Amino acid sequence: MIAILAALLAFLGFGGVATSDVGTGSSTGTTLVAAPLERASLTWSGGFTGQPARTVVVSDEAGLAELAGLVPDPLPAPPSGETGCADCFEYVLVLELGGQERTYAFDDANQPESLAPLVGALRARDGA
Repeated sequence: MIAILAALLAFLGFGGVATSDVGTGSSTGTTLVAAPLERASLTWSGGFTGQPARTVVVSDEAGLAELAGLVPDPLPAPPSGETGCADCFEYVLVLELGGQERTYAFDDANQPESLAPLVGALRARDGA
C-alpha cells in the first residue's frame, strides 16, 4: 500500500520514492539539514477503518516557518521494510530542502520517532 501511495504522489508531482540526501551523510545513513524547508507534504491512509488517502501540502512562507522548527536535525534515515501492521495508518512524507527532495514512506509501527512532531503538525492542518 505504501508503494501505491508513493507512486500516486509521484504521478501527481509530489516526488517519488527515491530519496535525495541533503547535507552530509553519516555512517548511520542520517543526513544533516543544510538548507531551508521549501515545501512539505504528507499523505496518509488506512487505519482501523481503512480511511481513504488524505494529503496536506505546505508551501507558503508562514506555514513553512512554523514547520521548520519541527524538521529534525539530523534527518533520520528512511525506515526499511514494511511492518505488516494491518490497522496502522500508512504515510508518505516529502520534504523539499534547498531544491532537493527527501521522501519517507512508513506506517505507525515504523515511523521515525524524530518525525512524529512534524507528522502531527501536518495532520493537524488537515482540519478534518
